[in-house]
Amino acid sequence: MRKHPFRKFIGLLLLTSVILIGIFVLQFKTQSVITRTIGSLHVSIYQKENEQHQMVVKNQFEAEYKGIVFYCKEEEPVTAVNSSGEKINLELTDWNAEKKSLSLIFENGTEITFDTAKHEETLFSVGLSKADSIKSVTIPYKFSGSSKIDTSDSTRILIYEKKNGYEFKSPSLSSSSITISSSKNPAVVRAYNPVQKFAFTQLAGLPGTGTAEYNSSIKALRSLAVSKISAALASQPDSVSEMEIAVFVAESSLSGKFNEAIDEVPVSFRNGTKRTYFTAPYFNNLASMTPSLDRHISNLVSMTDNAISRKNLDIFTIDGISDFILQEKKTNRIRNLLAMAVSAGTPNLTQAAAILNVYERIYSAAPETAASLTSLTETCASVIEDNCSLKNEVISLNGVPADSLLTYIQTGSALIEAGQIEGKPSWCDAGRLLVNTALNSVSSMNFHMLASAYQILIKDNQFFPHCDILGYYGNSAVWAWTCAADITYKIDEESIVNINIDFPLSYSHYIIFKGVPTFHGQIEIQQQMFRTDSRFETYNSSGYVYLADDETLLIKSRHKSQKELIRLFCDPTANFSN
Repeated sequence: MRKHPFRKFIGLLLLTSVILIGIFVLQFKTQSVITRTIGSLHVSIYQKENEQHQMVVKNQFEAEYKGIVFYCKEEEPVTAVNSSGEKINLELTDWNAEKKSLSLIFENGTEITFDTAKHEETLFSVGLSKADSIKSVTIPYKFSGSSKIDTSDSTRILIYEKKNGYEFKSPSLSSSSITISSSKNPAVVRAYNPVQKFAFTQLAGLPGTGTAEYNSSIKALRSLAVSKISAALASQPDSVSEMEIAVFVAESSLSGKFNEAIDEVPVSFRNGTKRTYFTAPYFNNLASMTPSLDRHISNLVSMTDNAISRKNLDIFTIDGISDFILQEKKTNRIRNLLAMAVSAGTPNLTQAAAILNVYERIYSAAPETAASLTSLTETCASVIEDNCSLKNEVISLNGVPADSLLTYIQTGSALIEAGQIEGKPSWCDAGRLLVNTALNSVSSMNFHMLASAYQILIKDNQFFPHCDILGYYGNSAVWAWTCAADITYKIDEESIVNINIDFPLSYSHYIIFKGVPTFHGQIEIQQQMFRTDSRFETYNSSGYVYLADDETLLIKSRHKSQKELIRLFCDPTANFSN
């Protein structure tokens, strides 16, 4: 062998080659990669040989779209959070390719779908189908070397690949993974053109964004609402709804015409079946109206519980939800509702405006409760911003017909109020412009539209029926359904409840108090002890009835002074707070 080193080298080279080729062949036989190209989506799915010598899917894949690489491997798996809050690893079990999409099927009934079909502005989406036992799914991702990242936040990343820009959005987005919790809120990729991208800051100084113009529009709305509803009451009273009558009475009362407005409402309405608790503060019959209030509260309980379980943000669009949150703010139900809102994913346009409106309403009464929604305000404003466009100094809501005026008004009102709280002048500019855009045609609006716009925009008229939170016995609220300017509920050193009611002198109004503990029939009104009387509303004086079963106090308040005092001699308590 020493005499033939070259032969030895060749022999060793051949032996090494045979071994390497054998290893490669063996590995090829036990592992393989399946590749698919679906439009601009490039997918690699890895396989391995099982004990029965069959090729099965490994827990490993890569799916690249526009420089975004979604992936899974043993050391970085797709994970889920189950209904118990436990984080678990998901195992890839199968896959299915169609003409424009690829679905990856995991254990526990979880399915992730990469969809390249274009839907309006969406070029690509990552959707989720899951079992009820799974709350959310997290998918690792990275960027290919050709991608340039411009800006990013908790829901959006701007990506530039070659000369093209893309917006990558997900309900929850970190630097290395996306989290999806609902089939209704997929991660999406959209084309992004920074020149065409609308921003609220573009509106500064435009006609219609100023406070003076806004106030002028509101003044015209208030005046026309009264005149057109008054005309309708005279000519077609049966066409006027309960809410429209409330608008008429409330606005008329600001100019000292409370009694005149009441008298203008037809007797057929006051004594008819169209009435509910809503206008009870004006028209008496408290005992017969209170059950409709109880049904309203019961419906809100049911809808709230259902929304929490289904993570449905539509609950924030329901009339009365802000009052209900304040009434129940110390309960687990409301804590769960607000936590759900934060975790449910990105809201749509209507939901975003509704959440901002709720945020504003509860912020003024209970800032500590509203704080649970603070993290959503930027998201909601961003959703509205993404749905706005500007052309020739005219603002539009994308996909919303120009004649859908109430959507413009609701969205604009939400931005104005939230912008004032958050110190965002650009939100206020956008809100005023949206409202003014809708109210440009205020003179041609019918009384139905005027009343609906009034109910959304006018938040400083205390004559309009409203809920007034007075305090809490432990977790249970004491509150009033009223049209009084102000009601206070205080317990003095002698454990006597002092209720002060502010309403114009000599006028009568009616109040439903909820959550008032028994006072054993000992009540003082206008410095006189009163007895309960089922006919109390028919007398030309104050009076009351107490419904002990549900702690409801019904009061007729006939004002001999602007601020009337009612005293209740309840049992002493140490668990009351304002």
